[in-house]
Amino acid sequence: VALFFAIGPVLTWLGVVPRIELSWTPGSLLASAAFATRLAFALTALAYVIAWPMDSTQGFHAIMSVFLLPMWLLSGAFFPGEGSGWMEWVIRLNPLTYGVAGLRRLMYADVEFGVSPTLPPLGVSLAVTTAFCAVCVALAVAMTRRRTSGDVR
Repeated sequence: VALFFAIGPVLTWLGVVPRIELSWTPGSLLASAAFATRLAFALTALAYVIAWPMDSTQGFHAIMSVFLLPMWLLSGAFFPGEGSGWMEWVIRLNPLTYGVAGLRRLMYADVEFGVSPTLPPLGVSLAVTTAFCAVCVALAVAMTRRRTSGDVR
């Protein structure tokens, strides 16, 4: 998370990306770091749940391409999170949408132009991200504790 927050100012200083107006306070930086850490735990646990039963690295990468990449693209991280019809439901059911929205709300809290009013509120984003993290970590722990036929000798 520290590396993630350091990359932006370094790239701005190098002139690679335009200046982004964020008014960081120690509290907003700490809240953003805590939220990003929770989101990182959730996504790491999700990847673990997918990877644990796989017999090959190629199978894991195939699932990553088919499942996690669309999840990331439909989260609003790259494109606006607005949709209509079935696409709106896909975006709303995607737990990563709430992670992106929560980080945006925390990082741009004091900026005058603000964030999109269509983003989920911070409380909802925090609740969904926390629940997503808890479910993924619980599944990862349960899968790791389960004995398989290969374990018995």
